Amino acid sequence: MKKQSSFDLNLLAYLEALIEESHVSRAAQRVNLSQPAMSLALKRLRTMFSDPILVQTAQGMRPTLRAQRLLGQVQDVLHQTERLVAPQQEFDSAKTTQTFVLMASNFVASLFLAPLAAHFAEAAPNALLSIQQAPPYRVKEWFENSAVDLGASYAQDSLPGSLHRRTVFEDRLVCIARRGHPGFQKPIDLESFCAIPSVKVDKPHALRMTQTVERVLATTGHGMRVGTLVSEFLLVPEVVASSNMIAIAPESLLRRYAGADMLQYSPLPFDMPPLQLSLVWHPHTHNEPSHQWLRTFVRKAIINGRTCPGECDTHPPEPAIVIH
Repeated sequence: MKKQSSFDLNLLAYLEALIEESHVSRAAQRVNLSQPAMSLALKRLRTMFSDPILVQTAQGMRPTLRAQRLLGQVQDVLHQTERLVAPQQEFDSAKTTQTFVLMASNFVASLFLAPLAAHFAEAAPNALLSIQQAPPYRVKEWFENSAVDLGASYAQDSLPGSLHRRTVFEDRLVCIARRGHPGFQKPIDLESFCAIPSVKVDKPHALRMTQTVERVLATTGHGMRVGTLVSEFLLVPEVVASSNMIAIAPESLLRRYAGADMLQYSPLPFDMPPLQLSLVWHPHTHNEPSHQWLRTFVRKAIINGRTCPGECDTHPPEPAIVIH
């Protein structure tokens, strides 16, 4: 075959018709082409393959041996092309056997894992849902290598800017203390907030939140007094409920904490921007039907987990007292 500077894929469809019909006019009619245009296509094909393609015999036109050998290969290319450009099939969660990997911290997962797992098992009974925590320095790599399909995170500023994202809800930071804490007879003031020892989460995304708080406090000439460091947000209510320490925590944490009736919380005595929980995903999965389904499904589960926090619990937690 001679090297071509450009190639018209339609020529392969014309070649298939010419070989199978062994007649220029019938081949032209089959592919909705005029007879002169098909004659021109045959001329181009002869040049391209350095072969007559069709030859005249006593019984009429017949494909050459080279053309007969080409037919199967041409049909394979045409079929593959049809599959390549065909519309994507609609995703059926009831039939899929995919494994979906969701990246979320233990705290974020606790906000919606119960309703998500229950409804996922019903909607996709043959699929597997895997919840994973990625080290901050591996997040970009995991998304690029498809090691994770979807992420749910409060830590917007730490995520790669190349990711698609959609905010699911806004949360707010509050100050929490044990029920009956002597410093919580009314909404906590700035002096008390800075004087009472606090519980601090020693994780990168939580540290960024604390650093934001500390910057805001610095503008007022105040600072936090840290009494205990813990490794997880989920440990904060336990420490606070059994001590006289206070803590800053997302309000949503109290919705899922089983011992919330042992706590009370107050608005912070200074202004803080709201937290945003967002879903994030890599651009290469943006138009994939199964991933579109997953994003919609997880988003609904998170919203349901907020509006009906006890939906999947036998004994939903009692609410914490709010100090107004």
